[in-house]
Amino acid sequence: MRTLARLGGVLLLLVSLVPAFAQPRRVQADGPVLTPDAISLLDELPVRALGCNIAGNISCGQNVSGTANACNNGEFYIDFWIFNGVAGQPVTATVSNASTIYDVLIAIQDFGGTGQILKSTVSRASATLTFTPTVSKQYSVTVGYVTKFYSRSYNLAFTCGNGGGSSCQSSGFLQRGVTVAGSLTSANSCNTTDYNWTLYQFEGTEGLPVRISGSATFPLYMEANSAGAKTGSYKLSDLLDPSFVFYPESTGTQELWISHDGAKTTGQFTVTLNDEPLAPCRRRAVRH
Repeated sequence: MRTLARLGGVLLLLVSLVPAFAQPRRVQADGPVLTPDAISLLDELPVRALGCNIAGNISCGQNVSGTANACNNGEFYIDFWIFNGVAGQPVTATVSNASTIYDVLIAIQDFGGTGQILKSTVSRASATLTFTPTVSKQYSVTVGYVTKFYSRSYNLAFTCGNGGGSSCQSSGFLQRGVTVAGSLTSANSCNTTDYNWTLYQFEGTEGLPVRISGSATFPLYMEANSAGAKTGSYKLSDLLDPSFVFYPESTGTQELWISHDGAKTTGQFTVTLNDEPLAPCRRRAVRH
């Protein structure tokens, strides 16, 4: 399309070209105007998330320490902390005891997918970022210093839910065939007076069984039930069969509770969910 316009007696030919090609849009960081180093770091994070070492896994109520050096390309040093996001459940990541000389960046990324930066913030010495997933899947809390060739320790606190409080929050949705690493911690919101608990959720169909497999650094107790149900299936871990089969009582969200089998303790565990072939005459929840 061509348009003639008169400016100071001079005809100007304005030419617009169609089609126009959209450019990738970087998610704007909260806080001050980004420095060139911050822009460079944000630009390379999506690619780094697709094939780099992770610092570890993190779940609701957990506090960890890092040094921002699990993943580096010779310039920027960063840590990826992986968590299982639940659609609609906000999470808050808080970095403290960080450098007072250089800014620290927190970003939430689509981990295991595109690596896209979904939200970010930059601050000095400490930073806080709250993010609400729209899809239940794996994400990363990415922490790095906004200067080249610099690595320093920091603390990272990770909480779930609106305003914290004592209400139990899910540590994430389990996906079929994906092994999830987690931990029992004294700070978890699901704990009771006698036991430390971690809660996971998964989708299930009434009467169609799933196999739940787990391992841990402590005697493991696992219990599954349909959300709101008073009965379900449970399993104390043993070396011969560290798994059990669960038959959902209703279609929809199911719950998996993980704890120690007899004490208020902390420790690391893994859990895997898979569909189980349907056996005749076993179409409701049973105890093992």
